[in-house]
Formats: sequence, structure tokens, C-alpha cells
Amino acid sequence: MIAIRTKVSADIGIGHIVRMQHLSKEFQSLDKKVFFILDYPIHKISPYIKDTNVIYLSDKKINSSQEEDAKKVIYLLKNKNVEMIVLDSYELSIEWENIIKDEGYKLAVIDDILRKHNCDFVIDQKYAKENTSTQYDNLISDKCIKLLGPRYTILSSLYQKKEIIKSGTFNVLFSLGGGGDLSLIEKIISKLSNSELILQVVIGPLAKGKQKIRELAKKHKSVQLIENAQTLYPYYKEASLFVGALGTSFYECRTLKVPSITFSMAQNQIKNNTELSHLGDYGHYLHIDLNELYMTNNMVSLILTISKQIDRFRELSNQAIINVDGLGANHIASILCGYEEPIEINYETSLIPKENIEYINSNLAIKKVKDNDINHYLYARNLQKNRQNMTVNQPISKLEHYNWWFNNQRESYLLIRNNEKKLYIWHQNILFKKNDYLIGGWFVCDNDTSFEISAAALEWQLKATAKIYPNSIWVAIIKKTNKYVNLLNKYMGFIEVNKGDKEYFAIKKFFNNPSFNEYNFVKYIFKAQEI
Repeated sequence: MIAIRTKVSADIGIGHIVRMQHLSKEFQSLDKKVFFILDYPIHKISPYIKDTNVIYLSDKKINSSQEEDAKKVIYLLKNKNVEMIVLDSYELSIEWENIIKDEGYKLAVIDDILRKHNCDFVIDQKYAKENTSTQYDNLISDKCIKLLGPRYTILSSLYQKKEIIKSGTFNVLFSLGGGGDLSLIEKIISKLSNSELILQVVIGPLAKGKQKIRELAKKHKSVQLIENAQTLYPYYKEASLFVGALGTSFYECRTLKVPSITFSMAQNQIKNNTELSHLGDYGHYLHIDLNELYMTNNMVSLILTISKQIDRFRELSNQAIINVDGLGANHIASILCGYEEPIEINYETSLIPKENIEYINSNLAIKKVKDNDINHYLYARNLQKNRQNMTVNQPISKLEHYNWWFNNQRESYLLIRNNEKKLYIWHQNILFKKNDYLIGGWFVCDNDTSFEISAAALEWQLKATAKIYPNSIWVAIIKKTNKYVNLLNKYMGFIEVNKGDKEYFAIKKFFNNPSFNEYNFVKYIFKAQEI
């Protein structure tokens, strides 16, 4: 017999209990009896535990310490032939585990926030590139068996089928999981309700703010509510775009290659740019901060942009180098029951497909920027070293950046040295008063990019654009305090633009009327030998 300890509430949602149901079914397919241990009965989640054997710690909501919780569990397990306890909860920690282990129980812990554990098995689906298999090396004992990485993603067995059905309409599926406050997305749905999009909204059993969403559904046929759904699988199959909380839905979407915009409901989900890049290896790049949902017009604009460029977004999903096969629960149950040996997979960076690059010299290479560079580009642009020299020196939000990215006309490139990203450089040809002009810029990816690298990038750019735009004139502005770039551009052959020159008026137009006192106005005219 296997006992599963997990939690569910309006704040926690139903994600833990749903994925443990998937695991429970796999245990049962191996002839194991399973029961759940929950805090207290919640009527709203009864459809999700239908036909499930459940024991409650209390008949009402209580606040128990780690020790009290563990002792109640031990008391409930007396005289039951329990061979293993499976724990899936952020609230219960190693303090709880120590008490359970002291009673001699075999313990498997599901986690994804890298904490210390005292258990026999630790199971974490999170992917961390080549560090995936070593994430818990200093957090568990040497005897603990690690089941780490996407191979152990717990999903319904439905996702093994990979059936994808796309209707003729553009369906946007919104979900905050089993709980959440729907007022977060209500204004977005309201503004989209008059578009040609079909807006399907999941109403979780523990969700707040349902009334306004229901009112929108009454007014607009385009707004369709999904309530009491035991699985979202049929809706994912028909979804053109998913907009929702990062969680189990993320993995379900990745299995079916559904383009997505996600956001973190919990602070522990995406902490930094490195973890954002890990999502990219799944083919997912559009992840925003929770507070960006309030940027209603920007959210609406991005969703409409995706609807018009959907093939571009599907291609991003199809380029995933990490794929989820829907067999994770099956592997976990088989291993915990002794029917399968654990496999440690090394997720090497060499898995990343080689891109077409051009070598400038023996150390430096350059490649055209693609959509999968979207988040690193923003990370570099927002570095303080770069922002201090820009006309807009405030950090750009991810949502603003995504909207700009899919609508800009720039040609951007990335300079690489010894496989390290060093510098982004871009240019754009613009017609103004019957004259062709080139504008451009560059910014570094770290704080140790040398004059040599910057000069090599600018020299390459001038040669490349001379061949494509021989009749264009380069124009630029440089802060007078930025001695480094002023020196570099002078070294490359840029010359001063005077007030009244035709280039002066072009610069005023292109760069949002910059101050002639604050910036040096410069130009570069291609030489005959460059063309």
C-alpha cells in the first residue's frame, strides 16, 4: 500500500493533487493500493478526488507545525501496511521528513525548488542543462536515489498519444490552474472579446473573481468558459495559444507543442535569466512577470501579434531540444515499485543544434539573431553598462520587449568568442526625404568586452552593409560623455554632422529629437573600395 501526502487550498491550487492522481493511476496499474492524506475536506475539489481513497488529518481547516503534521500522519498510518509514503508539498520540509524517516517509513519526495531532503527517492522534473543530474548533490544523502529531469515529468497518460487537432479558428486558452484570481486576466479577455479570436477561460474550482468572467461570457460568444473539467487535454489539442500560469500546464503544452505565454504565480518558479534560458530549450520563450499582466494593452497587442504570426511561434516550439513524452509517471511508479532501474540522463549543451555562423577571425564569429535569442537579447540590453549610454536608459520589461521584437525591422547579429556571447550589433535601412540612411547600434553581453571585440564587430558591420546598401549613409548619435564609443567610431571613420546638414535632420527624426548639446551627431559615408 502506498500513501500520498499532499495539500490543496485556494492559495496552493489543485496542481499537486492532480499530478498525484496521475501517479496514483500508474501505481494502481501495478496492482498497488493507494490512498491520499489531505488536510481537511474541501467541497469544491470533490470532483477531482472522485473514486479516490482519502484520509483527512482534520475535519476542518487547521494550522499545524511540521512536527504536528508528521505525527498526525504517523498516527493515521498505524495498523496500515504502508510500504512507502510519497510527499508532494512545498509546505512540508526536511523537518517533517526526519520524523517520518525516524519511524522507519520509506519516503519518496516530489520537489522542484531545490531544498534539503531526508528521503529514499527525490523526484524533480526540472531541467538545468548539463547540471540536471547534479542539482541535489549537496542536498541529499549518498543513499538517496535521484530521479531528475524531464524524463520524470508527471502527466496524465493521455499525453502519450500526442494527438493534435487544430480547428479553423484561433483559440486562446487562458488558465490560472485550479485556483488563482481571475481578475488578473479579466481586462485582457474583455479587450479581446470583440476580436475574431475564440477565448476559452478555465474556471478552476478554487478560483476567485469568477463573476466578471461569467458576465463577459454572457455578453460575448467569443468568451467560452471551461468549468469542472477533469482534464484540459481536449482543449490543449485545439488550442492555438495558451496563456497561463507556469506549472503543470507548461509541460502539457510542451508535450503538444502549443505556443504559450506564461507567468509565475509563485516567486520560486523562475528566479533568473539562466532558468529562463532553460525554458527556451523546451521551445518556450514568452515568460513574463506576474505584474506585467496589468499591462493590458501590451498583453492584448502580443496576443494579436501571435495570432497574425502563428507559424513563426509554432516554429519556435518545434525547435525544442528537450521534449516531454508523457511517460514520466509511468517511469516513476515502475522505479519506486522496483520494476524499472533509474536512468541518469546527461543533458549536454552539445544537444543544442549548431547554427550557421561566419568567422571574422580565428577567435571571433558572428551569427544572425533569431527568435530563440529573444530573452538573452533583453538581458544584455538591460545591463547597467549598456543602459547608461542609451536614449532610453530604464530597464525594458519582458512584455514590452516581446511586442517590439515581433514587430521591429532591424537586422540584428550576435558576436561570439570561444562559444561565449559577447556583443549584439544591429542596423536598419530607412528612407527619409528621398535619401537612404542606415542607423544601428551595439551593446555588450558582459562587462569585460574589449575595444578589440567592439572594433571587430563595427568593422564587420560596415563592410557587410556597404555591399547591401551602397547608397546609404550611416548616421548615429553618441553621448558626449561616452569616451569609449566616441573613440571607437572616430577610429572607424565616422565624422561629425553639423547643424543644417541633411544628416542632422535625419538624426533628429530617427532618434526622437536628441539634444545636440548632449550627443555627438556623426555619419559614415561608404568608400569606393568598400562597395
